[in-house]
Amino acid sequence: MRRFRSAPLWVLLPVLFVTTGGSWWALGLVAFPGERPLAAHVLVATAFGGVMTVVFGLLIARARRRAGSAGELALMGRAARTGEVPVGADLRRWTTTFEDWRRQHRRTRWLSPVVFGVLVLDAVWLASTASPVWWAFVVFFVVALVATVVDGARRMPVLEAVLAELRRRAADEPPAVPAPTASPTDAPR
Repeated sequence: MRRFRSAPLWVLLPVLFVTTGGSWWALGLVAFPGERPLAAHVLVATAFGGVMTVVFGLLIARARRRAGSAGELALMGRAARTGEVPVGADLRRWTTTFEDWRRQHRRTRWLSPVVFGVLVLDAVWLASTASPVWWAFVVFFVVALVATVVDGARRMPVLEAVLAELRRRAADEPPAVPAPTASPTDAPR
């Protein structure tokens, strides 16, 4: 999985396009059977896959650029799962990235239950009025709700531990000595 996460964007983006577009196509066939011609399903899925590929591609490229490289971002991801910071970590970049991730997880801890709660209610309404297929979506959204709550509760202490380790290492690191600069009075006459 690490090799896939570190892969160049020209490898990731086609996989992302096929995954998102194919998922949307399959979802459309299951949720709205017979309501649209197959060509319309393919056209909508292609548009959705294209838009999601562009959006996620930009987000991935931005995250990689901020981390320094794709490999460095993969190392940060491993540290976010295990809580172990490698020895040669760039303390400034790692601290910035992990503070961003902590902010995102704090926001996700209250936003995910709201979003998935609304989606569960919407899917229950659709299941009772439109089609029984929507009960599968109710189950999916309930599982997603529970998974995000559990993941947020599990991930937050790890992020805090990594940030504490990064701050400890930054405090132990000797301050950088600036290079001497020539003053205007030192210029030869």
